[in-house]
Amino acid sequence: MIKINVLGDLVLTDPINELARQPGSPAIFSCSTRRFLSAADLNIFNLESPITSKKTSEKKVGPALRGNKDLLPSIAQSGLAVATLANNHMMDFGISGLEDTLNALDENNIEHLGAGMKGAEAPHRLRYIAQGTSASFINVAEQEFGVVEAGRVGVIKEDIASMYYWIIEEKTVSDFVIVIIHGGAEYFPLPSPERIQRARLYADFGADAVIYHHTHVISAYESYKSKPIFYGLGNFLFYWPNKGADWNTGMAASLVLDVEHKRIIGEPLVHRYSPDDGVRILSKQEAQREFSCLDNLNMALADSSHLGRLWEEFCLQQRHSYLRLNNLISEFQEGMAQRGVWPIPMFPSKSLLGGLNALRCVSHREASVTVLEAEAKRRFDTFIT
Repeated sequence: MIKINVLGDLVLTDPINELARQPGSPAIFSCSTRRFLSAADLNIFNLESPITSKKTSEKKVGPALRGNKDLLPSIAQSGLAVATLANNHMMDFGISGLEDTLNALDENNIEHLGAGMKGAEAPHRLRYIAQGTSASFINVAEQEFGVVEAGRVGVIKEDIASMYYWIIEEKTVSDFVIVIIHGGAEYFPLPSPERIQRARLYADFGADAVIYHHTHVISAYESYKSKPIFYGLGNFLFYWPNKGADWNTGMAASLVLDVEHKRIIGEPLVHRYSPDDGVRILSKQEAQREFSCLDNLNMALADSSHLGRLWEEFCLQQRHSYLRLNNLISEFQEGMAQRGVWPIPMFPSKSLLGGLNALRCVSHREASVTVLEAEAKRRFDTFIT
């Protein structure tokens, strides 16, 4: 039996580093977490913040995260041996920021996958051998800024066709294949209907386990054809002042590789971060609320009609934001609509139909992306695709 823990987002930005410098601070991990990590053969975490001293971020949508390497020795000593880098923040400080990150991880003997420099060999993949058993890990992210096709500098993009060939390739050389993906709708504790289809498709391709992080909340999980699928691990260590319990509560996908029966058994384990205790493994009694919520989420996952309704409700709660994102209303209109001043945004009907068609039709969507990328490259001095 081989035990592997896959953990969610870890961010080494200034707030956590400042806490770590305070006398008597546990900084990162409690004793319970250290015991948990030391009991595994391998621990994998998602490094959400690039490690760099670069000051100027790239042109993109959303916040730019940046960490420093002060805590990396402690991270490595705690048994966190592998960092997944495929996420929507790894390229926040461009190619040099990624290069700094790779160097910092190498200096601390932390292996990595999911992003690479030009000429890197198979940055999407890491092969691991223990007790005579081999496992391949594949790490990708759904496309946001800095997420690109394999072969280019940056984060490796989730592409169904590529995933098919990569999974098939790894199955020929490894006993197990574990897919780790950064994707999903932030703050929604369930996968979208399409996300479920993709995860199960990867299992049908041959993956023995599929694991997601990115949503900042723990999500449902299932066993599909006896293969564990975790749809969201939440945050592992992402301290942000004034964030509540849900933000600081995460879930480890604790995997046992059953070599004899050629299968992976996956179990969730709940942890929580606080400045006083660091990341702490919750006792069964403390985790009762979370597991009760997980039971409800898993029931919703099993009911496709109910899940579809929940997904639509979640999206419609953010209706004005997405209308703004698709340039159907202005920032001013969005603000007024959210305040209830303009309950129904005003925009031309042809804009609605044209925008919907451009998003739904694959050919139109591909052409639209190509045109917008070209315009962004022309307009900005530096633009990370």
